[in-house]
Amino acid sequence: MSSKFAEVLSFFQKGQLNEAKKLCLEILKQEPNNFDINFILGMIAFKQKEYFKSEEIIKKAIKIRPSHVEIYNLYAIVLLHLKKFDLAIQNWNMAIKLKPDYLEAYNNLGNLLFELGKNIDALKSYEKAIELKPDFAEAYNNRGNALFKLKKIDDALKSYEKAISLKPNYVQAHHNCGRALYEKNKLNDALKSYEKAIELKPDFAEAHFDRGSILAELKKNDLAIECYKNAIKFNREFEGKLGTLIHTKLKICDWKTFDKDLKEIEDKILKLEKLSSPFFIMSINDSLKLQKITAEKWFKNQFS
Repeated sequence: MSSKFAEVLSFFQKGQLNEAKKLCLEILKQEPNNFDINFILGMIAFKQKEYFKSEEIIKKAIKIRPSHVEIYNLYAIVLLHLKKFDLAIQNWNMAIKLKPDYLEAYNNLGNLLFELGKNIDALKSYEKAIELKPDFAEAYNNRGNALFKLKKIDDALKSYEKAISLKPNYVQAHHNCGRALYEKNKLNDALKSYEKAIELKPDFAEAHFDRGSILAELKKNDLAIECYKNAIKFNREFEGKLGTLIHTKLKICDWKTFDKDLKEIEDKILKLEKLSSPFFIMSINDSLKLQKITAEKWFKNQFS
């Protein structure tokens, strides 16, 4: 390993990306076909969210050394961010072709297939990753997600439980366990799973919101309101669920901040793309214009 490359690597590992990038560019002036430098420069561009630049550099690196396995995995991840999904799938398949036991590639490919709604294909990828590494907790969790989407709730639950047994502090698996238990109508057990997820990650907004939904179903509206407030506090994306919070307040005749809440949700309807169900809005606001906007935005997000 050259001393300059060792210096680049040191900068990169310390998170000093601009320094690493500057040195990479200096080296490439003398050695334009240096694979390792192009590879790391592609990673720097990716980390700095310069995805098109990263794609350009990685394509050059692949031409220099087309048999290098990890470069295809990185390229696929970059393509994923560029929403070039078919090309990303091709590159993960290429990585797997070059290295049939490349479990990260199977897991990553499964994640993309899952996002594209190809749940059966995703399931096959996760199961291959598990076959290669039977203690791969993340793959069990992801396998559970695919099974959940396929409505195989009992199997999904077993997969989540396996992930937790392998990695007891696996926050997302506890949360997913809660979702599966909720589907089985085991509300108290689901509540315990959400509470465990919150115990492990107190600012886990989604777990707070889902816990609130169960508490509201159990008629514990005061506690549900606190959960909804926490979800919004910890993740601004949950501002779109403000209608749920207001609706729950009205269930217990909590009018203290109603005028303020009403004005806030009117503003959110006009600004946000993701909103509460239009049925909540109909119960608190009689503006046909706002009801129409809410219904259109909600429908777009639910059934795009």
